[in-house]
Amino acid sequence: MKISYTHDKKTVRLVKLAYIPVLITIIYLFFCYSLVWLLDFRGADIWFSQTIHNWMAPYPYFWSKIFSERSITELIQWFFLGAAAVLCVVRIYQVNQLGESNIWMWRILYLGLLIMLIEDAYNIRHIYADAVSASLFKVDVNSLEYLKSSLRTGLELSFYIFLGGIMCLSFILIIRSKFLIWSGKQMLFCGYFFYAIAAIASVTRNVQDWYIIVGTKIINSLTSISGAEWDESLMQGSKPMGFWIMDWLFEESLELLGAAFILGSMVAFVLQARLRKDFQKTPNVGIGGH
Repeated sequence: MKISYTHDKKTVRLVKLAYIPVLITIIYLFFCYSLVWLLDFRGADIWFSQTIHNWMAPYPYFWSKIFSERSITELIQWFFLGAAAVLCVVRIYQVNQLGESNIWMWRILYLGLLIMLIEDAYNIRHIYADAVSASLFKVDVNSLEYLKSSLRTGLELSFYIFLGGIMCLSFILIIRSKFLIWSGKQMLFCGYFFYAIAAIASVTRNVQDWYIIVGTKIINSLTSISGAEWDESLMQGSKPMGFWIMDWLFEESLELLGAAFILGSMVAFVLQARLRKDFQKTPNVGIGGH
């Protein structure tokens, strides 16, 4: 006899709380993009613009402050990933309490989230690529040729393949589970999707300088509409502004969305297990939560 679990109205209503991180992220990005357009492209003198410009220093543009590394956007992403990892630990505890047999999917996902958090905070893919290149290939890792080389791209890609393998294994195990809520699986897929785009873009960014090309086209298109003039000399480093708008605004937005969806999925899974005592055992009934 096949046993499955259906949800009562209370369960379905509470699991909808899992969408809160995603909703907060969408509102946050909409607010940030609106300010980017008003302050950076339109040069609007809104009532709190001077306060924002004082806060932005020494960054010349609002987008370069809000989406740069270790900015508020990235800090929110770290919080989401850390919270998702903590909920993985909670889910492992729930598995033990409920006597389930699927504990390894949560252990693997926890390991993947932990590596993602450390990588995002410390860019360990760069550390790994530079260490291998310097020790095995005797390459000057500070040279411009190396930074654009296929060697560095290949080594960083190998790191992402390793991390991707861990995350995909946990994803397959979770998707195949018959008793996990479908909305949680959908959000987990969306989280993986956004992170995959960000990772592929990041590891190939120096291939034919496509980050610079695309970023410059975006800036030129928007400034032609707004009439704004951007000064390249205000941005620090050897990369042009087109590169940074892709590396910061584009990448960080995708990663924040990915982290929000992953956190939402973990909230759904934890709530589902927490409310399992309210599930009714019914023979030959399809799984709820679709």
